[in-house]
Amino acid sequence: MEQQLKRQAPTYQKWIIIVLSALMVCLVLGFCNSARSLYVQPVTQALGISRSMYSITDSCRFASTAIINLFFGTLVARFGPRKLIAAGFVCAVSALLLFSVAENVWLFYVGGVLLGLAIAWTTTTMVGYVVNIWCKERKGTIMGAVLACSGIGAVIGTQTLSPIINRSGDPFAYRDAYRLAALVLTVTAIVVVTLFRNYPEGHVLAKAEKKTATQEENEAYAQLLRRPDFWAALACVFAGGLTLQGIQGVAVPHLRDVGMDASFGATVLSCQSIMLVVTKFSTGWLFDKKGLRFTSTMCMAAGVVSSLLLIPVTASFSGRALALVFSVVSAAALPIETVMLPIYAQGLFGQKTYNKALGIFVSAKEVGYATGGPLMNLCYDLTGDYRIAFFGASVMMAVALVTMSQIIRRAEKQKQ
Repeated sequence: MEQQLKRQAPTYQKWIIIVLSALMVCLVLGFCNSARSLYVQPVTQALGISRSMYSITDSCRFASTAIINLFFGTLVARFGPRKLIAAGFVCAVSALLLFSVAENVWLFYVGGVLLGLAIAWTTTTMVGYVVNIWCKERKGTIMGAVLACSGIGAVIGTQTLSPIINRSGDPFAYRDAYRLAALVLTVTAIVVVTLFRNYPEGHVLAKAEKKTATQEENEAYAQLLRRPDFWAALACVFAGGLTLQGIQGVAVPHLRDVGMDASFGATVLSCQSIMLVVTKFSTGWLFDKKGLRFTSTMCMAAGVVSSLLLIPVTASFSGRALALVFSVVSAAALPIETVMLPIYAQGLFGQKTYNKALGIFVSAKEVGYATGGPLMNLCYDLTGDYRIAFFGASVMMAVALVTMSQIIRRAEKQKQ
């Protein structure tokens, strides 16, 4: 069984799958995730709803992703990655079309649930699974390269959608942006699903071997759930999701609140997205070269600093420069919630529990996402400012950094 699992895929076949995965991550995250903060002000003003009520859309999305990822290992074993990817694209396009016709906040919530399913089946968890199956060497570097494409997609998405969303004289111009995004993802879905293949030749195990492998995985998973360090790691992933994505969701509105225009906010997002191409790739490369502890510490330290950088930002020249520094430093932190999750799942707890542990890590991250947005916007609704929330996020990330460092140190000792 071990020899069969380690059989290498034909090189050309492997790279086709990697390129398709990169295209999927690029456009799904670029048009469905990275540009979402651009919609906050236009949508809430056009429909007359509060930011905290609108932010529940993200909570619905994150909760949906969290719940479905708890069953990722079971679903992908039953249906295979190709069918889940196809279903993910259908959900993404449906969500965007719902957003484009919504007259009240409830349709945004329904779209948020659909978008959560789409993200679960087309981005981090799926890429972690696909790379683990198709690549036997340099997994960190390849994972980082694929997920780095989200940065390219973010540049494409924000620069394409921002002029449409902020079109002068039309408060509902954002609807055209949603429709354009739906069209882009429809074309992408046709390409990806047509060319994608589930597994390398020779990967499928015999029935008896499958049963043995499943039993071993279930036993290892049961043991994993009894380990305190597993639950502590989940808490760290949750904290990272709450702080980093919470800040991402309100960064542009905060810049607008302190007097910067919409085009500069889009520029900050674009700079961050460009840097993400570098930082996601370099995070995977650093893991392959320097190991888990060094890479995790670097990313989490960047998270602590990025949370503090937005506090003194103003509309002055120095304030704009500080916002650009934020875009760079936050880009170094964001791989915690993408590239690092598959690395944590395997590096801390091993291959046998990889698929289920990865799904649970992503679920913890998404629960953090679902919590972060409403907390940040509730702070704004209560105080008229995001700065208190930014300080609290920095403290939480610092605690997560120390805790995860201890978990990794203990895991390294156990392997010696």
